[in-house]
Amino acid sequence: MITIFNRKELMITRDMDRYANAKDDLKAAGIDFTLGSKGNNFKHATARARTGMPNGTVSYDSGMVYIIYVHEKDYNRAVAAIHRNK
Repeated sequence: MITIFNRKELMITRDMDRYANAKDDLKAAGIDFTLGSKGNNFKHATARARTGMPNGTVSYDSGMVYIIYVHEKDYNRAVAAIHRNK
């Protein structure tokens, strides 16, 4: 069981694809993990949509930070798992 007392931060990223790939790699390796996120993505996207960007694009993910935690005993295996396919 992973708790706040025995977990170690494996990854922190703003890239949702990288986050998803890391989760898949950990699942394939049989490593338990917990997830976290910080930010207020919805308000950011709404404000951007309301005000608009000069080039017409809207950024939906620049306000979110995605975090993956693993048990401290699994940290080295987890690092190897997410870098194996790179």
